[in-house]
Amino acid sequence: MDSLLERDCLPNNEMARNFSPDEITRFEKRMREIAREESKPPSVWGKFMVWVRAQGSPIALVAVFVAMLGITLGAVYQSYAHVREETKFQTKTEGRLEAIESRLGNIESSLLSLRALQAAATPTDQRSQSEAKEILASAKRGATPLPVNIIAQAGKSFIQASQMDPNAWDTALSFINYRSSVNEVMSRPVALSKIPKSPSFSMAAPHGKAPPTIRSYGIGVPITDAVILEEIGENKNAGMKVGLDRLFFDGGAVALDGHHLRHIVMKGVEVHYFGAPVILEDVVFINCTFVIHNNQPGRRFGETFLASASAMDFKAKG
Repeated sequence: MDSLLERDCLPNNEMARNFSPDEITRFEKRMREIAREESKPPSVWGKFMVWVRAQGSPIALVAVFVAMLGITLGAVYQSYAHVREETKFQTKTEGRLEAIESRLGNIESSLLSLRALQAAATPTDQRSQSEAKEILASAKRGATPLPVNIIAQAGKSFIQASQMDPNAWDTALSFINYRSSVNEVMSRPVALSKIPKSPSFSMAAPHGKAPPTIRSYGIGVPITDAVILEEIGENKNAGMKVGLDRLFFDGGAVALDGHHLRHIVMKGVEVHYFGAPVILEDVVFINCTFVIHNNQPGRRFGETFLASASAMDFKAKG
């Protein structure tokens, strides 16, 4: 078989005589290198260029790319617009649902209020007493509390009935406890002063009960408008010009009997009152549980608390 040079490049001897043997050898070597290069698999770029040549001109490819980019961006925009519309719809829907829930809560509160007044109309009836407790339990679970005036009116009915029917007193305490659960702390304007030394306080917990945790924000006010927490007439902070603006009780238990309290906030405290002399000035009870004796000072304490806006002022001589 003829060599590659003889078959394709040097078809006759006349042409071959124009080259020297060394030139012919180099030429054959180069041709073999080219053949080896052609036999190798193409590179990635090479494949891409082959694909480009197969697809057509670069201008056409650019047009295809731009068209695909436009389609992609359009799809993204449509998706974004869809999400935005869904978000807007969801926001409006949530707002309407909240409004509906609020109206339903008001309707439920109104119905419970009517039931509470109906039960209070016959406070010595055991079924009415049980009904009132169930109403208060439902009100605690609901989103809208009973109006304060309804609590005061219905609760007062059971307090007054307890003079003749001791069983009504337990229902009256349920109203007092519920009133505490919807109470809140109101801010009060004070003239700030620097406290030169810590005031003294005294108040013991009921026997066998843990005292509450007591804290303050360290805000000083003139002693004439400062916290009082002591036995009646003790005057522990005589001579001081500056005292604390408020004290906060958390948890535990207290016995009010025989004490003078001013600017106190009690939260989650078990409050005992047996009917002894007591003075309360600007005392707030939040989520407290009351243990009150069914006597004249105790019943008056209950009525006063139910009728209070937030803070309670009360004075009993025992």
